[in-house]
Order: sequence, then structure tokens, then C-alpha cells
Amino acid sequence: MSDAEKRIDLLPCPFCGSANVKLFRYPPDKDGDNPDFVQCQNCASDGPYGSGDTAIYKWNRRADPIIRREIENAAYERAAGVCDEYADEQWDAYKGRNGVKDEKCLCNPHTEGMSDGASECAAAIRALKKEAK
Repeated sequence: MSDAEKRIDLLPCPFCGSANVKLFRYPPDKDGDNPDFVQCQNCASDGPYGSGDTAIYKWNRRADPIIRREIENAAYERAAGVCDEYADEQWDAYKGRNGVKDEKCLCNPHTEGMSDGASECAAAIRALKKEAK
């Protein structure tokens, strides 16, 4: 296999999304460390350092911030969903304890989940999600 066939393609910049990225190759320094690195020509993000292929491999393994944000948002929503489910269960139990089976119960709908704080928990988790953006 030729060097051209072995070439590892550089992925776009994980910070700005630009495909204008370049591998900079340098001779090893006096300590033998290889200072090759990848740099985005759009936003100037660079690194990690290492031999050419290692630098490319590490560059390509960086998590795409958009994907990372989607994963974080899904985790926040899952956690908030647990609180929502618990609040719903508590509300159903509250309605049942009063012996009222229909939706026209005399219960105060503003107390849903309030007795255990589950609704406030879900709201706090969703607020964290907004702060993390």
C-alpha cells in the first residue's frame, strides 16, 4: 500500500466546522518530541501534538461540539423526564387517595408534584440545560 493510500483524511474543525484544516509537520525537537499538529485555518484551533499520523488521529477523535451538546441535552431531558414521571405518579396517587377517579376531581391542579418537589426538580434540570448552552 502506498503512502497516498495510507493517508488519513482530516475531519473538519470540531470547533467551527471548517474543512480548511492542515497538518503542520516539523522535525523532532532536541528532546526527541515530535511537534506535528493539526490547525484549523479558519479559527486557528490547533493540536493535539504528536507524530503526523498520531496528530491526525487525535484531531479526528475530538468530539464534535454539536454532537456533544445534543448528547448533553438528551441527558438533561432524560433526568428531567424521571422527575416528570415521578410527579405524575404522585399526582395520580393523590387523586386516588381522595377517592376521585375522573378528571373533574376537586383536587387543586396547581399542587401537582408540589408535595415532593418533583416538578421543581424537573424545572431545575431544564434550567441547567439552558445554562450549559
